[in-house]
Amino acid sequence: TVSLLQGIAWDMQALVEQFKPQYFAANVQGNITGRVKTTGRWYEKKKSINIQDLNLNGQINNKTLLGQGSLALSFTDDKGLMPKQFQANQLLLSYAKNLLEASGNAQRLDLKIQAANLSELHPQLRGTVKGVMSLQAQPKFNVKSFFKI
Repeated sequence: TVSLLQGIAWDMQALVEQFKPQYFAANVQGNITGRVKTTGRWYEKKKSINIQDLNLNGQINNKTLLGQGSLALSFTDDKGLMPKQFQANQLLLSYAKNLLEASGNAQRLDLKIQAANLSELHPQLRGTVKGVMSLQAQPKFNVKSFFKI
């Protein structure tokens, strides 16, 4: 279901088998199989996104796509996109040999990025990014990272 009262809100569960994105965007060829459940709200004073039970795989423009895990974000500040609350459970996003892994919550979030070819994500990007980041938001904000760009 989707609601457009006071912004946008949704509650969706999808099971896809050989979904073809080219039916919606002619320049995006491929097929996707899997499942996802998502809920969320996006309006002026409250923004939240919850992705549960993500398990998608397939090909987009002849490049491998994989998504697994769960992610919950809550934004209460209407001035920015820094989440107030977050939770990532074994989140894995991979496309064209570029990989993002995330696990943790507001107390500690661990990220691992292995983007071997950024131009595969967007034609105007170049180079590589590899590294790890540990982000702590509570009780005191702290970031530790090591990246090679």
